[in-house]
Amino acid sequence: TTCSSSSEKALRKQVLEEAINADSAADATTAASAAKTGDRALGKKLERKNAEHRALSEDLNWKGSLRRSLGRNNGRRTSRIREEGEHITPETAISTEPLIAETREKEGFESEMGGRCAPTGNRQRVAYDPPSSDFVGKDTCTYVAQDSHGVRGTALITINVVPNPTTSIPSISPTVSPSMDTNAPTNTPPSGTIYFTSFENDVTFPEDYEQWGAFAGFPSNTAMDGHDVLQPGLWSRGKDDPRSGLFSLESPDLYDGNTDLSPAFSSVTFSTKADYPKGNFEFYVNANIEVLWDSLAYYVDGEMIREIVNTDDQYTPVIVPLSGGAHEIEIRYTFNPQGLDEESLPAPSTSGRVFIDDVFYFEEVTIPPSMMPTPTVASKSPTGSPGPTFVDVCPATPSNCLPGGCDGVCSGASGTIGDGSCISEVESGETCVDLKGIVGINSCLGNQSCAMVEAEIGNASCTGSYSCEESTGNIGDASCLGEFACIGNVSPIKNFSCRGSGACFQNSQVVGNNSCIGPSSCKMNSGSIGDNSCSSFGPSDDGSCAVNSGPIGSGSCNGFGACFNNTGTIGDNACNGYMACANNDKTIADNACEGRMACHDNMADISIGACIGEEACANNTAPIGHASCFGWLSCYGNGGKIGTLVMNQTDVTDLPSGSCVGTIRNKTEALLMNKAEEFLGVCYHNKEEIGEGSCKNSVGGGEEMCSSNHGMIAGNACLDSGACKMNEGNVAAGACQGIESCTSNTANIGTDSCGGNQSCKSNTGPIGDDSCNNGRLSCNGNKGTIGNGSCQDSFACQENLNTIGGGSCNNSFACCGNTESIAPETCNLERECSKCDA
Repeated sequence: TTCSSSSEKALRKQVLEEAINADSAADATTAASAAKTGDRALGKKLERKNAEHRALSEDLNWKGSLRRSLGRNNGRRTSRIREEGEHITPETAISTEPLIAETREKEGFESEMGGRCAPTGNRQRVAYDPPSSDFVGKDTCTYVAQDSHGVRGTALITINVVPNPTTSIPSISPTVSPSMDTNAPTNTPPSGTIYFTSFENDVTFPEDYEQWGAFAGFPSNTAMDGHDVLQPGLWSRGKDDPRSGLFSLESPDLYDGNTDLSPAFSSVTFSTKADYPKGNFEFYVNANIEVLWDSLAYYVDGEMIREIVNTDDQYTPVIVPLSGGAHEIEIRYTFNPQGLDEESLPAPSTSGRVFIDDVFYFEEVTIPPSMMPTPTVASKSPTGSPGPTFVDVCPATPSNCLPGGCDGVCSGASGTIGDGSCISEVESGETCVDLKGIVGINSCLGNQSCAMVEAEIGNASCTGSYSCEESTGNIGDASCLGEFACIGNVSPIKNFSCRGSGACFQNSQVVGNNSCIGPSSCKMNSGSIGDNSCSSFGPSDDGSCAVNSGPIGSGSCNGFGACFNNTGTIGDNACNGYMACANNDKTIADNACEGRMACHDNMADISIGACIGEEACANNTAPIGHASCFGWLSCYGNGGKIGTLVMNQTDVTDLPSGSCVGTIRNKTEALLMNKAEEFLGVCYHNKEEIGEGSCKNSVGGGEEMCSSNHGMIAGNACLDSGACKMNEGNVAAGACQGIESCTSNTANIGTDSCGGNQSCKSNTGPIGDDSCNNGRLSCNGNKGTIGNGSCQDSFACQENLNTIGGGSCNNSFACCGNTESIAPETCNLERECSKCDA
């Protein structure tokens, strides 16, 4: 096996060297395609070969539309392309070469009016430069795509450039402050934004960017002695994948030079000023990362707020609410966060790159930049004819829509319409037909978006076809964005909420600020939802609180299906994670049920701070006490009451100690410890009551303390690895405090007994108080009755078959293998009354 593995690696290196030294782009493509799962270090050199090779490698994954590129991966991870569609083969690779020379150069190609168009790095947008700084009017670019079979398609992109009263660069809104970046066309912020940058200023980052910083290092739990590792690099400005303009921030390559794959991180920081009001920090991120290889998270004042998942090669807005005054926001990219070796890491499927662009700080009352609509858009149409543009057919100033007015868009409306509102993508789009409410600025954009609405709608809300149709509940600013987002809503929706297709479809309860973000996130919700709740953090996440009917607090139920079909009550900062509390029907207190499927299908009350970890309390049917059930599968399938129930912290003065506390939080950690195959959580499938402070390791390690327990366990008992695993007897307080001390026990065990390793393992006879301690195997395999204060040394009473009186057999091997009745206070010499071999 070793020889085979070495031969494969050698072959991959050889093929990659051929790609590096290829004389033609076609040769480089053939070699690179063959080596797409090859050596990572040699793969890095491919990026530096020449522009022609990079351009070709970027187009290895064409299929009707341009997909993810091999060139994006070169120099980061092995050139492995995610399997989407059909990959090009070496035989057909040459068919793309004329197209690249014709249409894929980085600098773009000339537009009809003499401007220039070029695809951006992710090939989902087109960057446009006008023919001159004072150009106003329409311009057209031709967009050409070709698949691996040589089939081409074309489209015309029509750009409508409008005049700007404050800057010579065409934009859709004026520049808000002369201190902001204005060197290239950008996503210009709305009026009221306090800070904005898109990193266009051609100065050194971070030194010459006020309020920004950067630092890098190694995680505190990483031992670097003996490792040949370079200091991790810093974030920098680059042109590889801007969201707007020409530049974005790019994460460093933390693999380059890191021969040991040692964990490392690199962070950028932004500091708000002391005079900043309460508001929101927003940035756009494109995170090409994957689990185990790397991670991305943001922190506020040193405390991690949330991880950011892979964004599927798209820019996604992240909004961070902040109180007023000075704060430091850190965005941290970490390489190999688990410290895995190369054999343990999966074959990479992403480039390991992160891009940040268009950063804002805006007051809480200001509409977020990501929510601002764009009334006039450039569109693609397949035959060369211009595509539809949004048509503003309602009055430019606030007025009442009279019956039959505004070309049908506002027919029958009797409400007040603000500037830039009630706009349809087609004329006579019935956008605000029969509207009876009040509409703010830049709202109700899309066919029938506010038809038959009888409510107040704030600014920049209700964008997308049918987004708020027939809504009777008031809607705040920047809310209800996306097709069917709030159609049929009957309850108040606050600011920055219900963003995504069908996000609050037929919602019937109050939705707080910055909640219900993601497709179908609160679809058919009938329970009240607090602030910062019920959102999905990734393009594939949706339905976080769909069909929910119970009240949900603030900061809760974030993640795919987190509280799907919940019918119970959920507190603050609870139930965050994939399907964390899906199908729950009981009360979950604050700060509980955090992790993937942590309380999935839960059917009992869960206390404050309980059930933390993957599937920690999934399928639970009994009450869980304060700070109990920590770790992967810790109380999975539990059927017995655990710990002391505390549902409200104001109810108690001193919080009780938790029970069923493990150390392995998820499957990844179990894999690292080679325990994933046979792992059982600390109280996995427990079926009886467990007292306060039991079933955990008092010295900070161990697992499976009470897995599959079927006997009652009192407080402060079973305190080491496997201590009461598969126990079926009643265990008194303070008992079973050694490794596997009461594993497979079937009898009653007295107070403070069985304290040695494996001391009462497989015991079937009753054991009194303060017995079987001070040594290992002291009552191992016992089948007789043991009195109080007996069998206190190693191997004492092992395999005993008869009755032992109190105060007896207190020496090593005393009464080992005993078959006779032993009176109290006897057999206390070494090996006395023993039938075991020496």
